[in-house]
Amino acid sequence: MQRPENGLILFSGSRGGHRGSFEDFVQRLWGGTVKRAGLQVNHREPALFLMIEDSSLGYVASAVLRQLLGRRTVGLLFRPGPALDGSSPRLRLKRNLLKLLKKMPRVTTLSIIPFSMRPDFAAVADGWIHDLQLWDMEDTDFKVIDALRSDQGCSDADAAAFYGTILEAAAGRPVLVALGLQSRDKGFVRLAAAARDLTAQGWQIVVAGRIDPTLAAQKAELEKLGALVVDRFVSDGEILGAYAAASAVWCCYDPAYDQASGILGRAVQLGCPVVVRAGSLSEALCQQEARPFLAVDGAVDAPLTLSALPAGDAEGGRRAAKRFRERSLAVLSDALQLAVRRDATTRIDAQDG
Repeated sequence: MQRPENGLILFSGSRGGHRGSFEDFVQRLWGGTVKRAGLQVNHREPALFLMIEDSSLGYVASAVLRQLLGRRTVGLLFRPGPALDGSSPRLRLKRNLLKLLKKMPRVTTLSIIPFSMRPDFAAVADGWIHDLQLWDMEDTDFKVIDALRSDQGCSDADAAAFYGTILEAAAGRPVLVALGLQSRDKGFVRLAAAARDLTAQGWQIVVAGRIDPTLAAQKAELEKLGALVVDRFVSDGEILGAYAAASAVWCCYDPAYDQASGILGRAVQLGCPVVVRAGSLSEALCQQEARPFLAVDGAVDAPLTLSALPAGDAEGGRRAAKRFRERSLAVLSDALQLAVRRDATTRIDAQDG
């Protein structure tokens, strides 16, 4: 039987990257108190380690001690691939410790990549949920997207302004957007190398997010070819504006970054077609869930055409997000033995009508 809505202890190393939005989302669902460091032992409430990778040894030590005290611990494993496949001493130790935790009944390690994509992840995790960024968008986000796509009044000034900037640059051409931090791992070199071909095919390329300074040459090449490059932090509203304008979203990441992707997750929820690397976990997810995608060769010098890109599917994206949410909430609530707060899903369920 699930315990009443009395919150949890949420361990998160920082609010950097996507962690801040993860923290806020989890606290809306279950309440609780955020802790940044130290062994999470002295609290009777269930403890959720938002990202095991922030402190793998801290997670293991806390989980073992809490097990001895009869207290429940749950951890989200964002990168199960390296934990299972890695050959370095550090990753071998991590793998063995995660296997040890599987023997402890009050400890639950959850992969954010489904076992259906990699059944062998069950060797280091007790179960799985979908990446939070596949099911965390709220009704207000969808309303912004709908308003922009239907040319109605939009309540988000950042979203409306950036959407307008992109449409002006595109001048009627299809738009390929690359969002968030741009690096080699995120396929920025591959995108820059293909930019001439894509531009010749009639695509407007948009890059929105900080660019690794070592990739200045690639940035300059994109700008020379007419890409709209916004090399800075972009607000949540601007990101929504970019998704609304996108004909396709760039998710063709390097093999070193073969993991869950928040950019892909939001694109899936919004029904945007995505460009992924052939053979990647991103391709496997899109295939499994029948989401619109195009898989391309990840080699930097390989030719690239987007002529086979499928159409978007906004309604299908919302249905998929609902399905992901229902399963993930059930698994997390059971692991934590906590009920979701009664008012917590109002903003994410309103999209379902």
